[in-house]
Amino acid sequence: ELGLFEDGRPICRVLRPRVVTNERFAIEQRVAADVVRALTRALAAVRAGVVPEEVTGGLGEWSRRVHELDPRPEATVPAFLRLDASLARTQLHVMELNSDMPAGEAHNDSVADLLAGLPTAKVMLAESRGRLVRLLPDFHRIVERVAAPAGPDAVVAWVIWSDMPERREIVATMAAHLERRGRRVVFADPRELDVGTERTELAGRHVGVILRTCSTPEILSRPDDAAALIAAARSGHTPVLNPLGVEPIAYKTLFAAITDPTVEAGLSPAERRTIAQHVPWTRVLRDTTTPDPGGASVDLLGWVRSHRARLVIKPAHGLAGTGVVLGWRASEGEWDDAIEAGLGRDIVQRRVHLQQERYPLFDRGLEEEAFYEDTDPFLFDASPGGTLTRLSSTA
Repeated sequence: ELGLFEDGRPICRVLRPRVVTNERFAIEQRVAADVVRALTRALAAVRAGVVPEEVTGGLGEWSRRVHELDPRPEATVPAFLRLDASLARTQLHVMELNSDMPAGEAHNDSVADLLAGLPTAKVMLAESRGRLVRLLPDFHRIVERVAAPAGPDAVVAWVIWSDMPERREIVATMAAHLERRGRRVVFADPRELDVGTERTELAGRHVGVILRTCSTPEILSRPDDAAALIAAARSGHTPVLNPLGVEPIAYKTLFAAITDPTVEAGLSPAERRTIAQHVPWTRVLRDTTTPDPGGASVDLLGWVRSHRARLVIKPAHGLAGTGVVLGWRASEGEWDDAIEAGLGRDIVQRRVHLQQERYPLFDRGLEEEAFYEDTDPFLFDASPGGTLTRLSSTA
């Protein structure tokens, strides 16, 4: 009922929340907002042709393809974003951004609901005068704001490919949250949408807003299956969240534009300082000369081959760690293969040495275990919201 299991596994094994001071929380929120602003400026520079195409591995062309899905200016403005970040030596380091289908709000709040009832957490919160930060209220606020013009009886159409039914479990808790607050949610395949000239319907019900768990690359690769979803977005009468034009800001090669001091990406001096402090060195894998993390000019491919223990290779579009190669775990041959396979397309990024924290476990009789902490800030309507914490036993 609380949504504490996924694929039969518990999403939380620890007995206390991550604890941060109000000052630290404010810093994390500020950094998140500053990085998103810098990425927004850089994407505008890419679209204007100011940033050379090779710097971002074809992002300009990809952005144009995405823009064709819904050319309206408002289609490029995300309602919610999640940054994937980690703490290292007390500094927040932002490695990625998810604008297409940012998830985790329900997991965060399900765990918060669980911890709120545990004696250990109650004592900790009372002693620290702390609070549990939830994410679903902001999610609900945005959905309701967008759906309200259609009236209280309009439904939320949550579109998921019928051949990917497992995704429904991922968002079921979020849908239940909306329904408990009076907004009916109907799951459907995009092909079930009936788009008219004045409104969109689903099984005869007026649709107030469409939520999608269909990624932009999937939509582009399945244009016939996504035709009704695209038509609804372009119509202007049925909002789609997130809009169909927001994905390019999360294209990982954009991080190459904002971390290379030789690239004119439209960043202010203050934004440059924030990026230097909080975003790890990133480049598209290509045959070029570039500043290394210390500022020395190097042959990129040669430097990457000889420094694999300090680096990670990632695909521009990968989800859930798919296609990621960790240099410190790869053999020399595996690393060379990853470089060759990713030339002109994948990114190489400096490794961030993560912070560990000990947490008591409910399935080991309060025995403590050290976990690496991922610190993932959310933005709602461009304003900082709460932070999702993800724990991992391996770096």
